[in-house]
Amino acid sequence: MTAETTSEPPTEAIRRVLSASDSPRYLINPTREFLFALAVVGVDHPPSSPVRVLGRRAVLRELRQDFLMGSRAANLVETETATFREAPLDDETPALVGTDTIHALVLVGETAGSVSTVDETFHADVYEGCESLWADAERYHLRTPPLAALRQSMTAELGAGFRDGFEMALDVVAGLRDRTQFHEVRAALVVAAERELLHYDVGRWGEDAGLASTASFSRHKTDLEDEGILTTEKQPVQMGRPRQRLLLTDEYREIADEEGVATLLSRTTT
Repeated sequence: MTAETTSEPPTEAIRRVLSASDSPRYLINPTREFLFALAVVGVDHPPSSPVRVLGRRAVLRELRQDFLMGSRAANLVETETATFREAPLDDETPALVGTDTIHALVLVGETAGSVSTVDETFHADVYEGCESLWADAERYHLRTPPLAALRQSMTAELGAGFRDGFEMALDVVAGLRDRTQFHEVRAALVVAAERELLHYDVGRWGEDAGLASTASFSRHKTDLEDEGILTTEKQPVQMGRPRQRLLLTDEYREIADEEGVATLLSRTTT
């Protein structure tokens, strides 16, 4: 057995371990840090073979609570780069198990490392155990749309300007220590108001894309109105009731014009 430790963040540890083999792998009982690292690395540097992620529900649930990581993980599912299942794994050591090696994953603070083995007998037993756990585990549904699909649909339905604004919102949330403060519907509405789009169009896009229901968009619009961030004006249509055009209030329009959209988003999307 050989031991290897490195002073690198979890993303680099996952990237290094995944690139060391072309065989299918199991990521067993990952911590939040290694799970998020896979979401980042898997999109930016897709592994050559699928990764089967078997985790505890409490940890996998964090992908639902972090839109940026959840949408990246959904990309992996969409491209069949990764599959997620849940199982009770409280005592199992976080590990990446392939057909030819095992990497026990270690994290102390922000320093990640691994302990690796190629012992054939030990490895065969562990890999067989992973296969058995996987067969008995339940699929975990992320409930977050893939980021790539969102980008494509928002460009087609709402225009490149809206897409660029939403991308800016994601850049803002990427810098937050607690990304659970960010709400994707709230961000979409602020971007739509900055672009002066129709509430109906944004809500319909969001529901069709799997982001949230039109009712959720309406609730968040009301909250933003109550906070004095956005307002609406009636937009006549040829048939039916007038629709609402989303607008920033004068205070927040001034922020967008004088300090930039990024500043606007940092003040309004959490």
